[in-house]
Amino acid sequence: MISLLRVLYLGYFIVAPDVAEGDLALFLRAESLLQESIDSAASGLDWNLPTERLGPIEQLLLRMDALVASVPKYRYLEAWDKLGRFAGSDECSPLPGSQLNKVPQ
Repeated sequence: MISLLRVLYLGYFIVAPDVAEGDLALFLRAESLLQESIDSAASGLDWNLPTERLGPIEQLLLRMDALVASVPKYRYLEAWDKLGRFAGSDECSPLPGSQLNKVPQ
């Protein structure tokens, strides 16, 4: 799940600050699904998502393929830098409108 969150946030940082409404909606849906898995794991259940709910995750991965293939190298590197700074922060999510909860320690 952590790897998927990294992909999600890297995608956001690639397109920010000019994130399209459709991209932001996709990022928020994917984040919400990943939050459900995190909540399940915190309750002692498995880290997984039902197959029928994987659509937004699949869409996220396809969108990331398109983004990585189309952005200039400097934008990709800037996004990685922003991701690293975010990972070292106390923020739960960089996404505007996120409902992500703190991860239990």
